[in-house]
Amino acid sequence: MIISRLKELFKNGKYWIQLLLLCYHSIFVIIAYYYALNNGGDANLYWFQIENEIINNKSWYELLNYGTEFILFLNYHFAILLELPQYIGFIMYGSIGFLGILQFKKLTELWIGKSIYIFKINFLPILYFLPNLHFWTANLGKEPICFLCISTIFLQLKRREYGSWQFFSAIFFLVLIRPHVALMLIFSIGLIYSISKNIKLKQRIALGAATALFTLVCFYLFLQLSKVKYFDWGRLKYFNDYSILSFKNSGSYVPMLEYNYVEKLFALFFRPIFYDASTAYSWILSTENALILLIHIIAIFLIIKFRARVKIDSLFKIIIIYTFISGLLYVQRYAGLGIFVRTKIMIQPFTIIAIVYIIKSTLDKSSDNRISRKVNY
Repeated sequence: MIISRLKELFKNGKYWIQLLLLCYHSIFVIIAYYYALNNGGDANLYWFQIENEIINNKSWYELLNYGTEFILFLNYHFAILLELPQYIGFIMYGSIGFLGILQFKKLTELWIGKSIYIFKINFLPILYFLPNLHFWTANLGKEPICFLCISTIFLQLKRREYGSWQFFSAIFFLVLIRPHVALMLIFSIGLIYSISKNIKLKQRIALGAATALFTLVCFYLFLQLSKVKYFDWGRLKYFNDYSILSFKNSGSYVPMLEYNYVEKLFALFFRPIFYDASTAYSWILSTENALILLIHIIAIFLIIKFRARVKIDSLFKIIIIYTFISGLLYVQRYAGLGIFVRTKIMIQPFTIIAIVYIIKSTLDKSSDNRISRKVNY
């Protein structure tokens, strides 16, 4: 009975990609676990494996705070009271990350559809299997929860379910874990909807005021977490420069202070690229980044050639603004290829599907079959 039911479920191919994604993601959970065992990292802090001033002599309720302490608060009962091994933590957070990938997949299919053919190959499923996406959403840390929250927020926006509990709970947890990410994302959403002509003026004013208030609260939380404490441009610049120079002794240091903004943004979003590669891991990342760069080049070419057919909706605008703001801010504080690949997991997957959305709009044969035949994609 069970076997026949499973055969029925997978007969039409509806669920095969989810099963394949689960198996693929599980491999990355194992890789992430052994990487943490051999190389250390934040995962050991989050599971109380190392001594740290943040957790010394603190009870569970004393950890109820935002940022790193909130993750420790969530893990306290599992790691301390129940004394569960760390690999259980990786399974838990890897499962959260997998839910995020499923939300990302739902968003992509709702927005773009289930296929986009390039050279007669359905290119879309490749986006669900990018190695960097799975590695960081399989880790024990902030990234799986943040990715799930961001995917859920965008999915609810696309569904126009602005008042749903999923939408507000995703914002809530994002503020608690990474207030600066919540700031950039909600500011982008508020900005686009505040200037939308499809919304009444009073609603736009109210939305703009709410966005400004939310932004100020998140900015204050960010200042406290970053130890800048209060807003002063000179003080903020000092901490940013100090943060960049702190990467100088790392093996993947990038001299961001010497770069112009084009070089900085290229380093954040497309490096490591092949000339940076020296290990198997960096070669894999280089291949992924080359593919992502190729997608951007194809999009630029098609936008120029078929600009009259480009479709731009509110979600596209929000993601592009979010990407632009995030990029400009992150290049002020980070200067290492390792931190780049970790940080952009909260940005780049969504930028990619926005770019693919534009590509598909230019390749829509229903608009102009004659033009479509000219493009060998």
